[in-house]
Amino acid sequence: MQIKLIFMSELCKKWLLWGSLIILLLSIGGLVFTSIIPFSDTVDIIQMTIVLVLILSILNLMFLLANKYQNRNGFRKTIRILSYFLPVLLLLLFSFDFKWLSIDSDLLFVVCLSGIFILIPVTMMYLFVLNDTKVIMGIIVILFYIIIGLVLRRLNWGDPEYYLITGFLMIGSGMYCFGLKSILIIEKNRFLKTVSFIACLLIYFGGFIMMYSSFTYANTIVIVYSISIFLLTLIVLLSLPVSGYVQWISLHKSILKKILIPWVFFLLIISIRFVFPELNSLFFREKQGHYQEFIMYDYPVTNKNGLEPE
Repeated sequence: MQIKLIFMSELCKKWLLWGSLIILLLSIGGLVFTSIIPFSDTVDIIQMTIVLVLILSILNLMFLLANKYQNRNGFRKTIRILSYFLPVLLLLLFSFDFKWLSIDSDLLFVVCLSGIFILIPVTMMYLFVLNDTKVIMGIIVILFYIIIGLVLRRLNWGDPEYYLITGFLMIGSGMYCFGLKSILIIEKNRFLKTVSFIACLLIYFGGFIMMYSSFTYANTIVIVYSISIFLLTLIVLLSLPVSGYVQWISLHKSILKKILIPWVFFLLIISIRFVFPELNSLFFREKQGHYQEFIMYDYPVTNKNGLEPE
């Protein structure tokens, strides 16, 4: 029976590998095609959807790579060391806004920002794939980082958009990879396996919405996401008591607890949107309405009857 399970797991990995490669190529082709056609609101939505799928395919490939070499000490050590550089670059990014280190270099800023987005997937592989399932400190640190970004935005200090994009990208991508990991390590618990992956997928979508929610029909997308997250929460609350939770092994309980932390965080954000609408600007950067342009320009005053302008 164990051999059959391993065979099925390897077969699923192959399907995931080739499917991700095909989707990756199709996504790149879709971005190229939409970039050469006339821009419109519909094209904007299509492009965002393609980017969403493109990131998913990249995460699938990175997860397969990390899962394949996770037992090699050299690979794990390299990933762990590289992940330590991410907080250093984040501190440098803070210094550009608050002048803590008196740094003023556009080239260094670009290098710093590029390094952050390169190290984000590396750090996510370490925290959510290679690290022990019971460790939750990484999630807590990322959520605390997001909260700092939200506070900075509320106080209009610096440019917190970089911090929020980084934070939501980390938590969304990381939890999606953790959902893939849960599918492989959870055995004899279809309820948890299904709930874990769907919840992690919704967390990924939620992180993407928080990263970029200024496109047209943002309200519709947020409403659909809100219904989905509330519905899944209700289903889990009603079905968990009859799912045999008391008899679950410690591994399964730790997986559920790890997912609940970001899940409750996103649930609170969505709840605040409806309970306290005045705080919408704190979380959602919705598109502003169009304004009438009067096209008023400065013009030189003509010299009439010897009267020159002062």
